[in-house]
Amino acid sequence: MSKINISLNGDFLKKLDYYSGQEEMTRSKFIREAVVEYITIKEKEKLLLEKRKKIGEAIKLFRNMGAKNKGWDGVKELNKWRDRVK
Repeated sequence: MSKINISLNGDFLKKLDYYSGQEEMTRSKFIREAVVEYITIKEKEKLLLEKRKKIGEAIKLFRNMGAKNKGWDGVKELNKWRDRVK
């Protein structure tokens, strides 16, 4: 595990000590878990944005397909094929 140095103002250091104490953790462990949680949230947000973009692209594709196929009745077409099988 690598070590790093960070600078914090006095008030923030007091808060860090308070909350890490409440969780019965060392400063290092508290900061480590906070960073892991933050990065996990950011990565989930990124995946969600990518998913929303793909959904938007799929909606656009289906709308374009629908515009090109105006007048086509999918149910009627299925019934026609089903009648051929009977």
